Amino acid sequence: MALLHRLRSRRIQRERSEDLQMIGYVLLGCLCFASVGAMLGVIIIETIAGCGEVEWNYFNQTWRTLPCVFVPYTPVMGAW
Repeated sequence: MALLHRLRSRRIQRERSEDLQMIGYVLLGCLCFASVGAMLGVIIIETIAGCGEVEWNYFNQTWRTLPCVFVPYTPVMGAW
C-alpha cells in the first residue's frame, strides 16, 4: 500500500513539474513575442516620423534632418 502511494505521489509530482515547465515556456514565448512587437512598433513609429530624414527647403537652399521620437538624435541643419 505504501509503495502504491509513493508511486502515485511521484507521478503527481512529475505531472505538476511538467505543467509548471509548460507554463514557463508559454510565458517565455509571450515575453519574446511582446518584445519583438514592441521593437517593431518603435521602428514603425520612427519611420513614420521620418527619423533622420533630410528635409530640403528649395527657397533658401537649406536642409535639415527631422527629429526622432524615441531615438536620442540631434537634428542637423545646413546649406548647399
